Amino acid sequence: EPRCVGEALADLHAAGLVHGNVGPHNLFVDDDELFLADAGVGPLRRPALARDTPLGSEGPTSRGATAFLAPEVLAGEPATAASDQFAYAVVLYEALVKRRPFEGDTVGDLVRHVERGVDDGPMARLPSHVQRGLRRALSADPAKRYPDMRALLTELRNEARIQRSWPLIAAAGVLAFGLVAAAGLALRQPEAT
Repeated sequence: EPRCVGEALADLHAAGLVHGNVGPHNLFVDDDELFLADAGVGPLRRPALARDTPLGSEGPTSRGATAFLAPEVLAGEPATAASDQFAYAVVLYEALVKRRPFEGDTVGDLVRHVERGVDDGPMARLPSHVQRGLRRALSADPAKRYPDMRALLTELRNEARIQRSWPLIAAAGVLAFGLVAAAGLALRQPEAT
């Protein structure tokens, strides 16, 4: 099974490091392999952004990058493994659903949408275990997310191993401005009897 971005993050966290800037802007494809750049060198604490700050005007953080930050990071808290998990889930959601889970014109709009929770409608076509995994990893409260990346990855793969009736989804990423990267997306159909 190919290694995925989630596994790379799990290894990074196990080494006591935090990425701090997970998003499609840090995913690159080379020779059909997906790479996560800037691992462990992202800013661990960003200045809090005022809720009325228009996205795209927040200085060095681009509109694209801001959309992947966990709400606690937007509030100026240090980046953690839990905030990396949130950002990973935003990337995966966008790759699978073809839209971001949370939108907004300002930081406040974005945070309000995160606090309301992810809309289940766009995820309806995804297997239930993937919906559960994304919903929990995208929680506004870091304490309600998975205890670590490996637990999230186990959930994303769990039902496929048990029932063999849904696609096995490893990880995927959609790079900003139309660059698409896929990491280990494999479909497994039930065997005919």
